[in-house]
Amino acid sequence: DGDSYGDNATGTDPDACPGTAGNSTIDRLGCIDTDGDGVSDLNDAFPDDSTRTTDSDMDGFDDVEDDCPSTFGNSVNGSLGCFDADQDSWADANDSFPLDSTQWNDTDGDGFGDNASGVLADDCPSIAGNSTSDTNGCLDTDGDSWSDSGDLFISDPTEWADNDSDGFGDNSDV
Repeated sequence: DGDSYGDNATGTDPDACPGTAGNSTIDRLGCIDTDGDGVSDLNDAFPDDSTRTTDSDMDGFDDVEDDCPSTFGNSVNGSLGCFDADQDSWADANDSFPLDSTQWNDTDGDGFGDNASGVLADDCPSIAGNSTSDTNGCLDTDGDSWSDSGDLFISDPTEWADNDSDGFGDNSDV
């Protein structure tokens, strides 16, 4: 085939592809190496990219750049090429909500997500809170589920509203 590698399989520098001229030098001698990186196209995960050659887990990320080279994954945020169960592009190891594709971060750690348009969005993302009735994740001093900003009685867990403005909570009016 004229590629300077001999046809004798037991000779010096034997041609691994004797019927085809090639320029591979790393994995097999004398086989086609389209990108010229030395690895034959047969064993090159990226035959058209001379800067990348190996993808052990076959996820499309070169082993050098892949943060999880032995585990198939498609994450591109947090860690590249790692498993992402909810397919939101964040690696599960860096995702506060690995099973919710609408949320991935929880800055204040209160269980409500920072993405305002996601499920269970935190209305107070920089302050940990436990409110759930009028807002999610805002401070609720008395633990009645109403945020302090929406609770007229922030020290009384049995009252939060006074619709008739008589100074007594609506629950005690019943």
